[in-house]
Amino acid sequence: MSDTTATTAAASTLANGAEAVGVTSSPPTAAPGGTGPDTSADALPAEQHDPADDDQDEGGTDELTRWKRRARDWERRAKRNSDLATRYPDLEARARSLEEQYEEALGARTRAEADLWRERAARAHGIPDDLLEFLTGSSEDEVMQRAERIAAKITGPRRPLPDPTQGGGASAPASPADIFAQFARERLHR
Repeated sequence: MSDTTATTAAASTLANGAEAVGVTSSPPTAAPGGTGPDTSADALPAEQHDPADDDQDEGGTDELTRWKRRARDWERRAKRNSDLATRYPDLEARARSLEEQYEEALGARTRAEADLWRERAARAHGIPDDLLEFLTGSSEDEVMQRAERIAAKITGPRRPLPDPTQGGGASAPASPADIFAQFARERLHR
């Protein structure tokens, strides 16, 4: 038996659940004839594990059981992590999708809120619909202030309207002499 074979045998013994306390990979001793390893029971080296010692070493069995339990726990964790790792890309894509939907909904809400502010300000100050695009601001108060300024410009002081009695509208009032002459004519012609 070679060194690697002895090590492999010890590892397989561990994997099968047997106690491996004191097992080492020592080179085999040659038989008295020198042709191969000695397989006699008398030639067991002191370091190798003797099955008779199993009853005497109770602590080793508990330790082996503990290590087996820990190995099973780690195997379960690895399997669970593997399952989660396969689901991770799907979850990440779903999270991105939800973030995009959230941003889209937030943008729609912000636009609707700004439209509502513009409508309120326009109705409160009598601003026509074609001027709504000029009502901007980041808060309702700002939109209201801008609406007040626009309304002041729209309905503010205008050019005075012409007096219809002046100019080409009606004839100029007559002089006092003309008025007396007309009065006299009307009284005399009766």
